[in-house]
Amino acid sequence: MRYNTPPQGHFRLLVLHAGTDDDPLRCSLCESNIDTSPKYEALRYEWGPRTSRVPITCNDRSVSITADAAAALRLFRSAGDKMLWMDQLCINQKNIDERREQVQLMYKIFGGASRVLMWLGPDSRNLAPVMLEFMNELRDVWEKPFDDNIPNLHDRLSAHGLPPIDSVKWEAYRALMGLPYFRRVSVLRGRGFGWFMT
Repeated sequence: MRYNTPPQGHFRLLVLHAGTDDDPLRCSLCESNIDTSPKYEALRYEWGPRTSRVPITCNDRSVSITADAAAALRLFRSAGDKMLWMDQLCINQKNIDERREQVQLMYKIFGGASRVLMWLGPDSRNLAPVMLEFMNELRDVWEKPFDDNIPNLHDRLSAHGLPPIDSVKWEAYRALMGLPYFRRVSVLRGRGFGWFMT
């Protein structure tokens, strides 16, 4: 696909066209000033293997994106067109100078989004609903003082209303934290945004 270099302070947005189920993925790109852009959502996802690619239609041309990126677009596609920012298509990945410049805009790109959508991959064990429930429980106890004087971990968790360490909730937590996304440098440095969450 051909890209025109955006002027300084501009970025591309992706219009994900409406579709359901197995309809082919179709999208188009438009350019916008970072300070006066229309309402859009930003998409965070794990790229997955670069060799596993899926064809989609963008600006009436066939392009290929990673299978994980295609799965994320399918998940968030809706009955109407949706305006998104997605690095794999909105940045010309073959142009090093453009990539460098767009990275400088990341803070504004994510800060200007109405929502940040996150897709971390398939959930073959159906642990995502368990983890979402557990995150609410963890939030409720997060600011309470944690008593380190209780020597037994089971008793310490119980004292704070948390389940035993061998429960399915902690299994879901370990599965989530073990995903490749959370080993990314930007996440480890505390710059991550945060299965899928909306």
